Amino acid sequence: MNLKHRFILPAVAAIFLGATALGSAHAADAASIKVKNDTSKTLTALYVSPSWASRWRSADQHLLYNVPPEYVASIEFAGGNDCDFDLYARMSDGSYAERDDVNLCVGDDSFTWTLTD
Repeated sequence: MNLKHRFILPAVAAIFLGATALGSAHAADAASIKVKNDTSKTLTALYVSPSWASRWRSADQHLLYNVPPEYVASIEFAGGNDCDFDLYARMSDGSYAERDDVNLCVGDDSFTWTLTD
């Protein structure tokens, strides 16, 4: 279990709902991901943190709106000089999902994380 989830602080950041095309993420550029909510619960928080960070910070929270089941959130954030990120999603019932060491600098033009029950 990643210890970052113990240090979650509330914050407000940007989210763009919908299935929009995203540009590729490169180090020192804005990074982007899509999160598809294929659960029966509402996604209430999404944290994106550089993999080297030891805890989740309030600035890591990237949802302004809740994401209901069957919706896709397209999220852009400042990637800085980092490529590898940890992802944490909290659902309306208190459950959560984590994904560690996601490289957002290589591969397709966008990365999609699909959440399932």
